[in-house]
Amino acid sequence: MNNKQLLITGITIWLVPFALSFLFYSPQSELLINYTLFKAIMLTSLVLVTWFMFQRYYKIIGKTTRTFGITAGAVVLLINLLFDYIFLIVFLSAFTVIEYVLEIGISYIVIIPLINWLIGRRHLK
Repeated sequence: MNNKQLLITGITIWLVPFALSFLFYSPQSELLINYTLFKAIMLTSLVLVTWFMFQRYYKIIGKTTRTFGITAGAVVLLINLLFDYIFLIVFLSAFTVIEYVLEIGISYIVIIPLINWLIGRRHLK
């Protein structure tokens, strides 16, 4: 397993939507667009960056095994959940744990493993 590339993949998948979200907030932390539109933009950015980064990751590592693919997807998922916990729940106090799971966490739990599976299955030995 290429740990460095996996770490880069996980952090980038988390960082791009997180950084993008700042474009839609005022300096006073008020959302500048409709909430539904904001959620749609965030989900779209998550899907696109996840797709791109897993394509890049599997291209770099080449052929892989099913176990390796599952492990890679789990590691990236855990990186995203951990960073969100640190920044959104602990540091910014933007959500309670339950609010986070319902608003954001469920998206990670579905999107990251699904895209990893769709791309990774084409790279099986």
